[in-house]
Amino acid sequence: MERHADVEGLRRVLMKRDLLKDTGGAFVDIAFARRLDAVGALGRLGDDDAVDALAHALHDIDPRVRAAALDAAGDAPHPAFLERLAAAAAGWRGDGLHALRGRALAILTCTRKPDLGALYAEALLDLTGDEEIDADDEDAVRRLLDADPSGAAPAAMAWRLIPEILGDERRREHAATLMVALGKDAVEPLLAALRDDELRPAATRVLGRLRDPRSVPLLTELLRNGDLADRVAAADALGDVRDPRTADDLLRAAFAEEVEARDAALGALDRLGSAGVVAAVTRALDSVGMERYAALRPPWSSGYGARAESLFVGPPVSASTASAASIQAVDHRANGVRTVPKRRT
Repeated sequence: MERHADVEGLRRVLMKRDLLKDTGGAFVDIAFARRLDAVGALGRLGDDDAVDALAHALHDIDPRVRAAALDAAGDAPHPAFLERLAAAAAGWRGDGLHALRGRALAILTCTRKPDLGALYAEALLDLTGDEEIDADDEDAVRRLLDADPSGAAPAAMAWRLIPEILGDERRREHAATLMVALGKDAVEPLLAALRDDELRPAATRVLGRLRDPRSVPLLTELLRNGDLADRVAAADALGDVRDPRTADDLLRAAFAEEVEARDAALGALDRLGSAGVVAAVTRALDSVGMERYAALRPPWSSGYGARAESLFVGPPVSASTASAASIQAVDHRANGVRTVPKRRT
């Protein structure tokens, strides 16, 4: 068939499966060797029709046929083959396929073609079941998009991903993971998404994961003036960002009427660390005074008060309780109780 350039005949060979049981009862594909021969022939023919047929081998049930297709594509694969490879390799998961996917990603990234990064990212969104985006995927997408001479490809991909954060749970998580991989280029699209009521909760969560200080002003505004769901999400995100400038606003949020808002703010203060929280508490006392603070004090929930008390009267505790402990310390001071932290040994 190769001698007659019978591309369609070779394509049919690639579709052939011939399963027989061996003596142990396992099925053996005896058409495997013929498919390998067809892959080699298509690679040698190399015209557009042959390349299109060769790309079908990227989905072969046998990984050895897929590997043969990469070999047949040569050192400078046809652009159409590369596009098909970007879409196919994203799904090469599980036993025996990790190394093959690594090889495919090496081929793709060597091309330095940003459009292949977009194609690969699109394919990653469609992963199902237990399939996860890993560090190799993130690195490949980033490197391919960064190859754009104009520098616009990463941000363009981030804008493309914005609607996906409203998809089903798996697709939404994949989109968020890719946005985190895009890093700083995803921040502006996500900040713009905060203006949309439907997109805002998911965009807030991803901004927290990005931990970019540019998100602090808008997240703080949500913490101050949003509805309950917005304030809870903003507090969680600010806790992830861990910018000490947010301590004052988080401390004020810890006095909210709603228990969910208070707990989210206290959790964020825990993650912020003790130094910023103590400074915020001190500024709050200077601003409102002891008596006013005592009058405003809400009923703490979720065990924060009990956890904080141990800092002063019990054994040493970890830094993760420092924010609640700082608030508990102010409670003692506001009520005229002198507390002395237990000396650490």
